[in-house]
Amino acid sequence: MTELQSKLLDMLKWFHSFCVEHDLRYYALGGTMLGAVRHKGFIPWDDDIDVGLPRADYNKFIELSDCIPTPYVLETPQSPAKEFVYAYSKLYNTDTTFIEKGKKNIKRGIFLDVFPIDGLGNDEAEALAQFNKTARLVKKLAVRVSPIRKGRGFAKNCAVALSRCVPQFIINDKKLAQKLDRVAAQKDYDQNAFVGNLVCNYKPHNILKREYFGTPTLYVFEDMEVYGAQDYEGYLSQVFGDWHKLPPEDQQVSLHLSSKIDLNKSYLDTGESRCKR
Repeated sequence: MTELQSKLLDMLKWFHSFCVEHDLRYYALGGTMLGAVRHKGFIPWDDDIDVGLPRADYNKFIELSDCIPTPYVLETPQSPAKEFVYAYSKLYNTDTTFIEKGKKNIKRGIFLDVFPIDGLGNDEAEALAQFNKTARLVKKLAVRVSPIRKGRGFAKNCAVALSRCVPQFIINDKKLAQKLDRVAAQKDYDQNAFVGNLVCNYKPHNILKREYFGTPTLYVFEDMEVYGAQDYEGYLSQVFGDWHKLPPEDQQVSLHLSSKIDLNKSYLDTGESRCKR
């Protein structure tokens, strides 16, 4: 493992223990779940960890945030920092520095992405209708807060540039993220046959059968075990398609657009962070 992966693994170990202690259901999501099944740990070129909790457990995790020990801190869509424009939560390691590029760079520490998993409906039509409500907001928020970057299509970069011309008093990025969070939470996870991580996905293949998640099931992840979807084949096939195949070598790269990582210095030492619970 890289030093970054090692520190993220320490965070995951703490998160897992905390959830077990407080009887919170959680699942490894996305590339973290894929890594657990295909690689028994990190995807070699990956440098993040995604976890999700059914909304009721997610809300309880937030309520327990005052119990989170140093050096970790949880930031949520309701946190006061204006530059935190995510519709989900992030668990930060305050002993480190990690700068994420965006319309405004976000200076925090390395992190775990912590997502709510919400209900969508009990049939495909109802699920798609609810998913489309959040997908429109996801795309709108992404255009508002994304950086202009190389490798993206000209039209998309133009859309990002034009969105910056709309002032905050007309479209407030923070309030837009909070609205997305509220809309995603409209349907109960446990009462719906279809569920999903709605706050950062806009493609319908992320509409998932709740039975895929089922009872949280342990999988080997490096030198620990993490909880993931009970039906890993159903989950991974829905999200990734042919997940058994490795991507081409030119796609085996980190997706993070960080401009600075310092694993030995706290971002709090700069005096510039406004991170609060």
